[in-house]
Amino acid sequence: MIPGILAAALAASVSAQTVRSIPVVVPTPVGAAGAAPVVPSIAPSLAPSLALQPFRPLQLAPTAGLRARAAASSDRPGGWTSGLFESPVDGLEIHYRSHGPNRGKPRIFVGGMALAQSFESYFRTQLPEQRQYELTLRGLAPTKWSKAPDQLDADARDLGRMIVAAARETGASSLELVVHSYSAFAFQRLLQLDDAESREALALLAGSRVIWIAATTHWKGSESQLMELMGPQFVLALENAKLQAAYLDSMDRIADRMRAIADGNPWMRAQAEAWIIAWEAQRAAFIYAAGEASAQLMQRHLEDRWTPDIDPIRRELHDAVARESNELGWREAALRRMLASLPLDFTTADADRLRGLGIRLELLHAKDDQFIPWKAERFVLRALGIDAPERTPKPGEVLRDASGLVSVRVVDGDHYFPLKRPGAFREFLDP
Repeated sequence: MIPGILAAALAASVSAQTVRSIPVVVPTPVGAAGAAPVVPSIAPSLAPSLALQPFRPLQLAPTAGLRARAAASSDRPGGWTSGLFESPVDGLEIHYRSHGPNRGKPRIFVGGMALAQSFESYFRTQLPEQRQYELTLRGLAPTKWSKAPDQLDADARDLGRMIVAAARETGASSLELVVHSYSAFAFQRLLQLDDAESREALALLAGSRVIWIAATTHWKGSESQLMELMGPQFVLALENAKLQAAYLDSMDRIADRMRAIADGNPWMRAQAEAWIIAWEAQRAAFIYAAGEASAQLMQRHLEDRWTPDIDPIRRELHDAVARESNELGWREAALRRMLASLPLDFTTADADRLRGLGIRLELLHAKDDQFIPWKAERFVLRALGIDAPERTPKPGEVLRDASGLVSVRVVDGDHYFPLKRPGAFREFLDP
């Protein structure tokens, strides 16, 4: 099933015609020395003879790259301290922030695909009783964008390193995790990884709480049900996103080959470098146009007024999204994450591993979630062993699995429940 990013999907369908209308004049790459020029096709199967060897990510030791960086409390309102660590995937600096006293179980919060601050209202209106961390995924300010070999694996491993970093900073042996929308997919993938650091991260969550808000899942065969679940517009948007990503990947492979030619053949360097410069300019225009509707839609979701006590926060977030969504990294990250969950095959074995760790998984589903209908929520509940009714339960109702470790609570609100109803969210976190 697709993550809680239906907005981006629908926006992609709106932008598809705009993107198609942009005249992209693809530069003609040169061949190797003594060979005729290679004329590329923009089809996804583009020029297999030019494909580079698979990218080999930077291998870091499980403990490498963990370091905090103190910052002034004015970095963001609320007395936060900034920190960063190096991604175990490619060494990219991943930013986080923390605040609150070092007592009890630290909590790690991770926001959605296009809005890192999914919990900002809660942070601003509630005094923390324990150490709280907020992770910022790649492509969302202040973390820069870097394309990873596998987007979901990268987000999952970055999440795992955040858990380990928080434990080492605080000395805690157990932590809690709170994820919203897309980041629930990152946790699902973390459950499936078997590297040393991922195992360490999961061990730190053993016997503790993990909270999923506005989450669903994807498993083999479920994509065939998208038409019934989300409708034809969503399916069209998904196909458009696949084509856009395939085009970018194909042309990027040619660009990598052109760089190799420029490095290895001085006679062809000028022509190769000219091709690369032209492609980089066209790539930027393509990504910007493809992400325009997604950026506008995200801003529109922040235009409706909230209650007076938290409406200033909404205005700040609206301005931040308007500014940050102009970055090409933000727009490419949205495209990549829209597709990231499709290869995921979350199985009952993964759910059994979660129970085996003694993790208490608590899901929140808002009855008016504008992106994830209840029939999509039932996907993840089925995988987790909860026999959910066809109709959405009333707010306040709780469904549980046979073990009692997995539950789902229906709440009165929409996809942005933690932002719009911070008091109710606090009551759920600390009943």
